[in-house]
Amino acid sequence: MNRTQASAVASVEIRQAGSGDRDAIRDFLAALSPRTNYLRFFTTASPTTAAMLRILTGVGDNVDAVVAAEKETIIGHAMAVDKVGPRGTDTVEIGVVVTDARQGGGIGSALVRTLTARAKARGATSVAMDVLAENRQVLDMIENHWPGARRDNSTACVTIHARLPQHKEGQKGDGPFSGRRLGRRPWDSGRRGQRRPTQQPAAGVSVGRSRDLSGCSP
Repeated sequence: MNRTQASAVASVEIRQAGSGDRDAIRDFLAALSPRTNYLRFFTTASPTTAAMLRILTGVGDNVDAVVAAEKETIIGHAMAVDKVGPRGTDTVEIGVVVTDARQGGGIGSALVRTLTARAKARGATSVAMDVLAENRQVLDMIENHWPGARRDNSTACVTIHARLPQHKEGQKGDGPFSGRRLGRRPWDSGRRGQRRPTQQPAAGVSVGRSRDLSGCSP
């Protein structure tokens, strides 16, 4: 993160989302451009139904949601869904989006760092991301930051799997709200990534989305 990005993020509060954020999240999503909606949710329509807003506010045993707020206005949203891999490994699927006017300023990166830190504190060992195949900016960015990530390609979508660096024995989680344990559900994805990432990815428009929001088709 450069100095300009650090300055832009300094005024932003990143906190856990809750049911009280429902209206603010709905307004945030409704203000996204069709292109940003498409890259994040794979549709140009904003996911503002009651059921979707319930998930986006973090309701659910296996859902973790955070928002980036500036003067009480939400300008970014990120969510993680805890899963259990076929070998019993803990993994987390993440999705991030930032309002159009603030993209590229480091807010997405801060949201991803918060999500992954919280996931590691819960015991997650890997991360999965769904990205549209046409979203070259994000795919190149992830490849630069996570060169060891495994990519599963479909016609329109790329699913990326990467390892999360683990804490040494006796070391506590380093993320805010660490220690909060979410529930788990079976996950039917393929193999986990084989190499440790070098650092966390910076997020632009989107770093994929959770399959709980209708992700890549098999």
